Amino acid sequence: MQEAEKKDLEARRRESAITNMYYNRYLVVRYATALLLFINLYWFLMLFTEGAPLYLFILPLSLLIGAALTMWEMALMNTRDQREAKMATIFYKMIIVVNVLLVLLSVLGHYTTFFPLLKQSLSSLLAVLILQLCGILLSIGILSRLRQIRCKSDKQYKRIQTYLASIT
Repeated sequence: MQEAEKKDLEARRRESAITNMYYNRYLVVRYATALLLFINLYWFLMLFTEGAPLYLFILPLSLLIGAALTMWEMALMNTRDQREAKMATIFYKMIIVVNVLLVLLSVLGHYTTFFPLLKQSLSSLLAVLILQLCGILLSIGILSRLRQIRCKSDKQYKRIQTYLASIT
């Protein structure tokens, strides 16, 4: 390899490393979205196999579509010039709204309608409530992370800035 080729290769490696550092700012968001995608897919399939009325499919189907669009948006973030993650913010706010709605309906005794595999019991109700509250807390955490990224106050952004300062 000649000297010019080595410099070009090193410049491409640096640019790739910087792009990956920017992309990894959304790592937690991507994993949480994938988790929620599969949870909602399971919920959709559970309703389908139990022969639930069609109107019950609206919630898991809308969350599946939201998760898919969020994953698509996260895939587009593999660039150095990132924009705000609007779809992810909408999706996680939608998760909070749906979970609050499910908590309210569960407390009123309607959780077996939305989760037909569960029997009407106190332990089933507690399990549903705990899972919904975990979903709310996860969404609040992800929204906080997205806000940090948008405000450029996350640790990864500071590491990127330190790295950029060290190579220039």
